[in-house]
Amino acid sequence: MQAIFHFKDPSKSDDLAVLCAFLRARKGWHKAATIKTSLGFTDRQTRALASNSEGVVVSAPGSPGYKHIAHCTGPEIERIAAKIAAQADKMGARRADIVRAYHSQA
Repeated sequence: MQAIFHFKDPSKSDDLAVLCAFLRARKGWHKAATIKTSLGFTDRQTRALASNSEGVVVSAPGSPGYKHIAHCTGPEIERIAAKIAAQADKMGARRADIVRAYHSQA
């Protein structure tokens, strides 16, 4: 059996540090367009960084943008967590549909 090693890409870690510092220094929600103008990250890069931030960069479907966890209120976190849970439920149902459709092929 081959060992699996997980290495962090330093450039991604640097980009995440830049995004976290940007959001930490500015209260409130920040749209992806603002982040792109200020930091040069594309929407896709910003989503990926937020996804890999271990919860420090907060965002969810329908949220007004991105925010540092230090600037979030309890109710905001509850709303974001509920949105993410609802999205996970939808993705789980889609997964089940795809597996079911695959196995029902003649």
